[in-house]
Amino acid sequence: REVLHAWGDPRYGALVADVLERSSERSQRSLQTTATCLGSAVLNRKNVVNGNGDAIPVGIVTPPWDSATILSKIAKVVIEEVLGYNAELQEGFYTTIPLFAALAGCTNPANYPADQSGCSSGSTESHVLMEGYVDAHSDD
Repeated sequence: REVLHAWGDPRYGALVADVLERSSERSQRSLQTTATCLGSAVLNRKNVVNGNGDAIPVGIVTPPWDSATILSKIAKVVIEEVLGYNAELQEGFYTTIPLFAALAGCTNPANYPADQSGCSSGSTESHVLMEGYVDAHSDD
């Protein structure tokens, strides 16, 4: 919470910390649950259908740095509780280029650009990226 307070208004920091704590608790439960962050949350959620016709949750590509993790968790709450879709955080990305490769549907985004299988095939399990820095990798 100390880092969040450094952003300015302590009430904002406390609100974001509360959302993160609740989101973290929710991620350890099943997708369909009655525990929510918002009082008017949609409880009967649905999946999206990908290019292959599979019903899957909205995939939120989640970078490991703090600001992106916070934004991703807030997006998950909004997608689930306001829009009514199941959502999952997709972690394990440590550099920016694989984040975008995952959005493009690459089968193995960690090995992009060497492995471009599945990229732009019309089917992806990754749909949302809240934060990424392309200029940091201008040589890629």
